[in-house]
Amino acid sequence: MRFLKPAAIALAFGVVVAAPALARKGGSTLITKSLVAVSTSGARDPAKDTACVLKFGQHLHKVVQTIYHFSPDKQTAVVYFGQASYKLHTMGIAGGYSFSRYYNPPILPLKASAVLVTVTKDETKVVNSFVLPLDPKTNCLLSTQPSS
Repeated sequence: MRFLKPAAIALAFGVVVAAPALARKGGSTLITKSLVAVSTSGARDPAKDTACVLKFGQHLHKVVQTIYHFSPDKQTAVVYFGQASYKLHTMGIAGGYSFSRYYNPPILPLKASAVLVTVTKDETKVVNSFVLPLDPKTNCLLSTQPSS
Protein backbone atom coordinates (compact mmCIF):
# COMPACT_ATOMS: atom_id res chain seq x y z
CA MET A 1 0.00 0.00 0.00
CA ARG A 2 1.38 3.43 -0.94
CA PHE A 3 0.99 6.40 1.36
CA LEU A 4 0.80 9.96 0.12
CA LYS A 5 2.96 12.59 1.72
CA PRO A 6 0.94 15.12 3.75
CA ALA A 7 1.87 17.89 1.29
CA ALA A 8 0.43 15.85 -1.59
CA ILE A 9 -2.78 15.27 0.37
CA ALA A 10 -3.09 19.00 1.06
CA LEU A 11 -2.65 19.81 -2.62
CA ALA A 12 -5.23 17.20 -3.60
CA PHE A 13 -7.79 18.90 -1.36
CA GLY A 14 -6.90 22.37 -2.58
CA VAL A 15 -5.35 23.63 0.65
CA VAL A 16 -2.94 26.45 -0.04
CA VAL A 17 -0.52 27.91 2.45
CA ALA A 18 1.13 31.22 1.70
CA ALA A 19 4.89 30.87 1.54
CA PRO A 20 6.97 33.30 3.57
CA ALA A 21 8.34 36.27 1.62
CA LEU A 22 11.89 35.95 2.97
CA ALA A 23 13.99 32.97 3.95
CA ARG A 24 14.55 32.62 7.68
CA LYS A 25 15.51 30.06 10.29
CA GLY A 26 14.10 29.59 13.73
CA GLY A 27 13.86 27.11 16.49
CA SER A 28 12.52 26.25 19.88
CA THR A 29 13.57 24.30 22.93
CA LEU A 30 10.59 23.01 24.89
CA ILE A 31 9.77 20.46 27.58
CA THR A 32 7.26 17.63 27.16
CA LYS A 33 4.36 18.47 29.48
CA SER A 34 1.50 16.08 28.81
CA LEU A 35 0.90 12.42 28.05
CA VAL A 36 -2.68 11.39 27.36
CA ALA A 37 -4.47 8.43 25.80
CA VAL A 38 -6.41 8.82 22.56
CA SER A 39 -8.27 6.21 20.55
CA THR A 40 -7.12 5.56 17.00
CA SER A 41 -10.09 7.70 15.92
CA GLY A 42 -8.56 10.65 17.80
CA ALA A 43 -11.03 10.81 20.70
CA ARG A 44 -9.61 11.15 24.20
CA ASP A 45 -9.58 7.94 26.26
CA PRO A 46 -8.91 9.05 29.87
CA ALA A 47 -9.40 5.50 31.17
CA LYS A 48 -6.06 4.57 29.56
CA ASP A 49 -4.06 7.63 30.68
CA THR A 50 -2.47 5.62 33.50
CA ALA A 51 -1.37 2.93 31.06
CA CYS A 52 0.26 5.61 28.89
CA VAL A 53 2.14 7.01 31.88
CA LEU A 54 3.29 3.53 32.92
CA LYS A 55 4.58 2.72 29.43
CA PHE A 56 5.90 6.12 28.27
CA GLY A 57 6.12 8.27 31.42
CA GLN A 58 9.92 8.31 31.27
CA HIS A 59 9.57 10.70 28.29
CA LEU A 60 7.68 13.36 30.29
CA HIS A 61 9.57 16.52 31.33
CA LYS A 62 12.25 15.94 28.68
CA VAL A 63 13.72 18.50 26.29
CA VAL A 64 12.51 18.67 22.68
CA GLN A 65 14.40 20.89 20.25
CA THR A 66 12.97 21.94 16.89
CA ILE A 67 14.89 23.70 14.14
CA TYR A 68 12.85 25.04 11.22
CA HIS A 69 13.61 26.88 8.01
CA PHE A 70 11.10 28.86 6.00
CA SER A 71 11.75 30.13 2.49
CA PRO A 72 9.47 31.07 -0.42
CA ASP A 73 9.95 27.67 -2.05
CA LYS A 74 10.48 25.28 0.86
CA GLN A 75 9.74 24.78 4.55
CA THR A 76 11.64 22.21 6.60
CA ALA A 77 11.74 21.11 10.23
CA VAL A 78 13.88 18.72 12.24
CA VAL A 79 12.99 17.61 15.76
CA TYR A 80 15.60 16.41 18.23
CA PHE A 81 14.39 14.32 21.16
CA GLY A 82 16.73 12.26 23.29
CA GLN A 83 19.33 10.68 21.02
CA ALA A 84 17.07 10.73 17.95
CA SER A 85 16.38 13.25 15.22
CA TYR A 86 13.28 13.32 13.05
CA LYS A 87 13.25 15.11 9.69
CA LEU A 88 9.64 16.09 9.04
CA HIS A 89 7.54 16.76 5.93
CA THR A 90 5.60 19.96 5.32
CA MET A 91 1.82 19.78 5.73
CA GLY A 92 -0.47 22.25 4.02
CA ILE A 93 -2.50 23.62 6.90
CA ALA A 94 -3.60 27.24 6.72
CA GLY A 95 -2.92 29.68 9.53
CA GLY A 96 0.59 28.54 10.38
CA TYR A 97 3.25 26.01 9.56
CA SER A 98 2.77 22.31 10.20
CA PHE A 99 5.16 19.42 9.79
CA SER A 100 4.77 15.68 10.32
CA ARG A 101 6.29 12.31 9.70
CA TYR A 102 4.56 8.96 10.07
CA TYR A 103 6.38 5.70 10.76
CA ASN A 104 5.10 2.19 10.12
CA PRO A 105 6.35 0.30 12.03
CA PRO A 106 7.06 2.79 14.84
CA ILE A 107 10.71 3.74 15.12
CA LEU A 108 13.05 3.45 18.06
CA PRO A 109 14.15 4.71 20.51
CA LEU A 110 10.87 6.50 21.23
CA LYS A 111 8.67 3.94 19.41
CA ALA A 112 6.83 6.86 17.76
CA SER A 113 4.37 6.18 14.97
CA ALA A 114 4.15 9.91 14.22
CA VAL A 115 5.99 13.12 15.04
CA LEU A 116 4.19 16.43 14.52
CA VAL A 117 5.13 20.10 14.88
CA THR A 118 3.00 23.20 14.54
CA VAL A 119 4.39 26.73 14.42
CA THR A 120 2.11 29.75 14.49
CA LYS A 121 2.34 32.14 11.55
CA ASP A 122 4.04 34.75 13.72
CA GLU A 123 6.36 32.05 15.16
CA THR A 124 5.40 32.86 18.75
CA LYS A 125 4.19 29.36 19.59
CA VAL A 126 5.57 25.94 18.72
CA VAL A 127 3.96 22.64 19.75
CA ASN A 128 5.68 19.28 19.41
CA SER A 129 3.66 16.06 19.59
CA PHE A 130 4.61 12.40 19.42
CA VAL A 131 2.09 9.61 18.74
CA LEU A 132 3.11 6.50 20.68
CA PRO A 133 1.17 3.23 20.15
CA LEU A 134 -0.18 1.72 23.36
CA ASP A 135 -2.31 -1.07 21.90
CA PRO A 136 -4.11 -1.72 18.58
CA LYS A 137 -6.96 0.68 19.49
CA THR A 138 -5.15 3.29 21.59
CA ASN A 139 -2.30 5.74 21.14
CA CYS A 140 -0.57 7.91 23.69
CA LEU A 141 -0.02 11.54 22.76
CA LEU A 142 3.15 13.02 24.26
CA SER A 143 3.15 16.78 23.81
CA THR A 144 4.89 19.99 24.76
CA GLN A 145 1.45 21.53 25.20
CA PRO A 146 -0.18 21.05 28.62
CA SER A 147 -3.21 18.76 28.61
CA SER A 148 -6.58 20.44 28.89
